[in-house]
Amino acid sequence: MDVWVYSDESGTFDNVHHKTFVYSGLIFTDPQVMELTRRRYVAAERNKRKKLCYSGINELKAFLLKYDDRNDLYRILSDIPKFTVIINQSKLDSKRVFLNPRTKQHYLDFAFVASAKKAFEALVAKGSLLRTDEISFHFNMDEHSTANDGNYDLKDVLYKELKESVSAYSVPLFPKTKNVSIQFCKSDQNPLIRVADIVANRVYSVMNPDNAFSVDLNDELISVLYLP
Repeated sequence: MDVWVYSDESGTFDNVHHKTFVYSGLIFTDPQVMELTRRRYVAAERNKRKKLCYSGINELKAFLLKYDDRNDLYRILSDIPKFTVIINQSKLDSKRVFLNPRTKQHYLDFAFVASAKKAFEALVAKGSLLRTDEISFHFNMDEHSTANDGNYDLKDVLYKELKESVSAYSVPLFPKTKNVSIQFCKSDQNPLIRVADIVANRVYSVMNPDNAFSVDLNDELISVLYLP
C-alpha cells in the first residue's frame, strides 16, 4: 500500500527573536480521499479568491487569510489524520542547535521524523495501519534546504526509523516498509502543501494566542509532539 504525507512549517527557527516553531502535516492512506481533499480545498480557495481583500495575491498562505476564511478551510480537514511538533526554542541548547545552518536543519529534520513516527504509531494503535503492511511512504514537504552530507540524509533516516528497530529493546514499526521517497514542493503549485500550511498556522496560533486562531490539540485526529 501507499501512504502520502504533506507537511509545512510555521514560525521562524530563530531562538533569539521567536519562541515557538511548528511543523505540521497530513497523512493519507487512500488516494481517493487525498484527491477529494485536494479538490475540495482548491474549490474553497478559489471561492475565497473572489473577495476583494485577496485580489492581487499570488498565493493564499494561511497568515494572509482572515480568521473566518482560515476556519472554513481548516474544516475541510475534519476527518484527515494530522500531526504536529511544537518546538519551544527557548529550551533548546542554543550552542549546539543554533551553531550554524546545518546544525539547525539537522534538529528540524530530527523533529519532523520524530513527529511523523509518533503519528504513524497512533494510526497503528487505531488499526488504521498494520505493522505487517508493506508500505511505500511518499513524503511531500514544502521546498526548503535540508541537511544532507555523506553521513546524513533525511530519506535514509526516515527509512531506518520506520523499517528498523532503533534499539535492541524496541520493535520495528513497519518492518516490511518497501521504500521512502521525499519530494520538495513549491506551495504555490501544490494545494496539499497549502493545506498543511493551514494546519501549521493554526497550531502555531495556539501557542501564540494573539493570533486568535484556535485548534483543539486534544482532537484524536491530531498527533502532537512537544520538544524538547
